Amino acid sequence: MANPEEVYAQLVSASPAQMSATAQAFGAAAKKLSESERSAESAKNRAREWTGQGADAFTRRADDTIAAASLATENLTAARRALETVVSAYESARQAADRVIDVWRSTATADSDRSELARSVTAELEQLVDAYNQQLRAQAGVLARLSPAFEKTASSRSWRASRPQATPTVPPPGSDPAEVARWWRSLSDEQRDQLLLTDFERLGQLHGLPAEVLDTANRRRIDVDRVRYAAEADDLRRQALDRARELGIALDENSMREANDPALSDLLDAKLEAERRADNADAAYENLERASRNAVDNDLPPDDVHVLAYSPDGPGRKEGTLAVAFGNPDTASDVAVTVPGTGTTIGSDFTAQAANLRGEMGADGTATIAWLGYDAPDWDHSVASDIGAKDGGDRLAADVDGYRAAAEAAGTPRQHVTVIGHSYGSATVGYAGMSGMDADDIAFVGSPGVGASHADQLGGATVWAGGNEHDPVIQGTNGTYFTEDGSSGPYDPDFGARQFDTDADANVVDAHTTYYDQGSDSLRNLAHIATGDDGAVTERSYLEEPVAPGLDVPIPGADTAYRIGYEGAQVVGNLATGDLEGAAHDVVDGAANVVGGAVDTLKDGSKFVANGLGKLF
Repeated sequence: MANPEEVYAQLVSASPAQMSATAQAFGAAAKKLSESERSAESAKNRAREWTGQGADAFTRRADDTIAAASLATENLTAARRALETVVSAYESARQAADRVIDVWRSTATADSDRSELARSVTAELEQLVDAYNQQLRAQAGVLARLSPAFEKTASSRSWRASRPQATPTVPPPGSDPAEVARWWRSLSDEQRDQLLLTDFERLGQLHGLPAEVLDTANRRRIDVDRVRYAAEADDLRRQALDRARELGIALDENSMREANDPALSDLLDAKLEAERRADNADAAYENLERASRNAVDNDLPPDDVHVLAYSPDGPGRKEGTLAVAFGNPDTASDVAVTVPGTGTTIGSDFTAQAANLRGEMGADGTATIAWLGYDAPDWDHSVASDIGAKDGGDRLAADVDGYRAAAEAAGTPRQHVTVIGHSYGSATVGYAGMSGMDADDIAFVGSPGVGASHADQLGGATVWAGGNEHDPVIQGTNGTYFTEDGSSGPYDPDFGARQFDTDADANVVDAHTTYYDQGSDSLRNLAHIATGDDGAVTERSYLEEPVAPGLDVPIPGADTAYRIGYEGAQVVGNLATGDLEGAAHDVVDGAANVVGGAVDTLKDGSKFVANGLGKLF
């Protein structure tokens, strides 16, 4: 008896998603070539006033280029249309085949004689397969008849002299940044251009390359990943549905998971991975659009944004990584790196911190880098672990080495580099400092703790600490979270950090998130630190300490009582100096401590309030 399922399986084995992705790539290439054609035409027109043999040779070369680019554009457009025609033909055949096979599958299996129906269904399916194959052959013929666009041009003497050279071997990811910089300098312009066209995937993952090269490579990686992984997810989804139909189960994902079919489970797992990567690539693309807007909001050029690093995976939970520079860090004399904290993902607006900071620093001779190269924890139990901070610290130290190497290769005198960590990001920066990060200044804001127990452990950098008086993360941890010996955090005088003024008027609700706000005291001081203007940095008043000095009480509940007393003393101090607004904020903050401390003590009298609030960063 003829088997309709075998013929149907032949048809559904095609991958229209990959053909669609290829068609899109052809369309994008045609657009780029059309732009090149217009550029060559413009160059030819500007050279009309030239005379002599050089002018004649240039004109001939331009004419060859224009003709070849025009034909190549036509070829790519024809190829795109051919693939789109094939995809359309497949979708029509597939829809018809689905209806035919449903008739076969819906027939009662107990029927004693289904052979006639099998022959009829098989014949219809074979007609659909034949029609699709005819369309494939027809479109293949269209492609075969296309003439090589650059055949004539490439045979000319001038083009032979400039034909692509042997492709250099790209260093592997993780190579020494200084070696990468030397390797790049050793290449010819033609080799560099060729690599950016053909090997941008590997270039984008290197440290030590120029910012403009990394930007070109990584933007291409993001564009390709968006198309590639979306097509891959669609293809895997189709395969999973086909497998579910073979098994005769419902087509929703829960039912497919519950089927416990290894092949189907593998398809669903692979689909989730492709969807995750596609989502991360889309988020990176959208964040770059947002970064340009953040630049404009700070009167910075929107096109002076460089993508220094990108990954659709990244460490830990593989939520993606991204590093974006405002200005060119290769040529700036002052470079600041901002590291965000808990809850930050590749889709978060973390570039605003770096954009606001550069706007405050001034664009002349400066660059800032928004760095998300680690697995920032969510607002759950994972925030209590320093694993992400330790791993991120190593990655951050390596990236700073890469920025240094690229600047040295560009001939820039040794830069003044500042690295700033906010919230959990301050722990990442702290571990980077203990890993030998080559920074001149390190600054912590809204820090729960930085791993180190003294500034001397942070690689010789000048260490700064800023904390809003009512920041609940600082107050909930005393700034000693993750500190290995628990002795002191960055806000403790014994730690050795230089304390700077932040924003006394920030209330307990938003005190943890205002450090990079435009016009804030903290942003002004961070800009002074990042530009090496230490003398302009203002110190914090003793009435605005974020941590109660000398807090060391061993009995449950006393921590809360001590802090209430400390807040009360601040209220009195502010009233004495006429700071009514500051006194009002202290009253609110003291009340928050009463409520928070009482609840925490009732829930678990054996723990300090700090241990309960320590999960808030």
